[in-house]
Amino acid sequence: MYLQESEAFLFNTLKNQCFQGSDTTLTPKPELLSTIPYVYLLPKRPARFYGRADDLAKIRQKLSVLKSVTVSGKAGVGKTSIALQYAYQSLSEYKIILWMRSAPTTALDQGCVDALIRFGVVKDGTKPGVDNRQKWTDYLSQAAVPWLIIFDNVDQADDLHQLWPMDGNGKIIITTRSPMVGYGLTEGEIPICTFTEEEGQQCIIHLTSWPGGAPADPDSARELNNELGGLPIGIVQMAALMRFQRTPFKKFLCRYKEDRLKFHSKDITGITGIYPDIKPKIATNWNLSFNAFEYFLDVLLDSAPLIRQLSFSAMPSLENILANVSLDAGLTVQSPPEFAKLMAWCSWYLFEVADYTNFRTVVEGGIKACNEVPKDRFDEVTWSMLNYNAGTVETSVGRFDEAKLYLDRALEVRRRLGNSDDIAAVLNNLGLLHNSTHDYEVAKRYYSEALEIHLGRPDSQDRNLSLNMVKHNMQRNAIQEGRSLPSIEDLQGTVTFFKSTPSWWMTGHACLVLGNLLYKREEYKAAEKTFVEARDILTAPGRAGKQPAVAMVIYKLGCAAFRQGDYNKAAQHFRQSLAISAIYPDIPAEQARTQFMLAKVLRLGAQSLGLNEEAQALNKVDSLMVLYHKSNGRSSSKKYLTDTDFHTFITAKYQ
Repeated sequence: MYLQESEAFLFNTLKNQCFQGSDTTLTPKPELLSTIPYVYLLPKRPARFYGRADDLAKIRQKLSVLKSVTVSGKAGVGKTSIALQYAYQSLSEYKIILWMRSAPTTALDQGCVDALIRFGVVKDGTKPGVDNRQKWTDYLSQAAVPWLIIFDNVDQADDLHQLWPMDGNGKIIITTRSPMVGYGLTEGEIPICTFTEEEGQQCIIHLTSWPGGAPADPDSARELNNELGGLPIGIVQMAALMRFQRTPFKKFLCRYKEDRLKFHSKDITGITGIYPDIKPKIATNWNLSFNAFEYFLDVLLDSAPLIRQLSFSAMPSLENILANVSLDAGLTVQSPPEFAKLMAWCSWYLFEVADYTNFRTVVEGGIKACNEVPKDRFDEVTWSMLNYNAGTVETSVGRFDEAKLYLDRALEVRRRLGNSDDIAAVLNNLGLLHNSTHDYEVAKRYYSEALEIHLGRPDSQDRNLSLNMVKHNMQRNAIQEGRSLPSIEDLQGTVTFFKSTPSWWMTGHACLVLGNLLYKREEYKAAEKTFVEARDILTAPGRAGKQPAVAMVIYKLGCAAFRQGDYNKAAQHFRQSLAISAIYPDIPAEQARTQFMLAKVLRLGAQSLGLNEEAQALNKVDSLMVLYHKSNGRSSSKKYLTDTDFHTFITAKYQ
């Protein structure tokens, strides 16, 4: 009894003298915070950090209201340097700042034990191990002092689950090349872009103005930035290389353009990165991105028959391309030009399976590989295909500005190369892009030029497929514009044509467009029957059962049921559509529209699956549209009152 009374007295005395708040929210008194030792485990501050004031301000603003944020961007764009700069700028705000290197994964456990030693939780000399992770999270969850953790270069969200404090007075930043990693971990995201032309120019002028170097003139600085694509790691490397070689800027620029690969791979004396084992040079950073591509080799080899079935033209050289590249050690940028071709076909396949996150990685790798070869070996065909594929995907996810940039590049090169079929393909997709943004007359001009090209080609199965695809898109454009509607017979003829071909994909889409016309004519029963046919064609075994196109067709079925007053049936269709579209976070506007319609039929009397299903659906509408606008670099406070309010954000294929 005496021991218990003494323990209680001691606890209450310490609590009253040292802490404030209730028993459940005790925090140290302000006058005692200054006595708690600071724990800062950070790499050396970057010596050549330049600009990025806006990005640093965004991190500060986000963390003022959120607990965690992702800093995302391509390799070499400066994510790590920005996060580290923010950490040093914030020393006065946090008593604990911990830098956790996430690759290799053993580095996480080393960082964990280093921090625990500084906290006094484990003894000096304690070996790294997973058993320390719980001690780490317990300490930070219970710490009353403000803390900041930066998990750098995260590749897999699973790596952090056991190290993620569930509570505490802290903030978390992760840096990653994959936006999907951040989507699953943090409350907000800040995408880091390469330098603009002006930013890159000024950075080069700043770096080369250091005494003893070769200063850059504005025009040459702008040209070098454009050659490097505004990539900060490249700018730092080239500026250091110029200084080391003491080469006049214009002379250096000429030599660089003659053999980019040699310059990208050079080690430079006197320049060190944040991590001693990773040299700050373009080739190293780009190879890091390429290391993930081995996975796609096996996928593509296994999927070649499927690709041929989906394609309108045979690809007999695909296996040879894959075999050549797979035998090339390391899959680095030193691979032959076939590597860029592989990335082009790989990106096409990833588009077909709607893996848009990996698609962007592959396109980036292919474009880099194209740029690495000397000018006399530059492959314009592959370059244009990569841009064409990228424009097609960005249209599909509603990023119309980016899509226009890619497709315009592809069209410029393909017009120069003169292959009429390739030109028509880009024109067709530009028509679809402008169809999506409701520029119906512009879309019609692109479609008409593509149609004229195909009409002038010799008769063949490939020509007839391409010709009818353009006609199909022109019919879609007319239906959505609402003027000069095609006849039911014309659309039935299109369906009949595609049924006579191996292309089940286009057959399903032709049925969809026919259903859209019937729906527009308020023939809802007939439209429903046609949408069912489209769904059954696309979801047959081995086809596209989990693709965004199927989610959209099932959404249309829900709309047809809604128009016929069958709200329970409509709600069932909308839930089925959402189960598929939720797999594809890169298409948030389509999912938002379906959530909106689900809420609408629930409000009209459809049976709910939960107490708050309608409210949850409306909340998801808002959060999904915020995500959509963020991905396009915009913000919006628009309230959505009808399903047509979403059409300006959704590709014409999904409208």
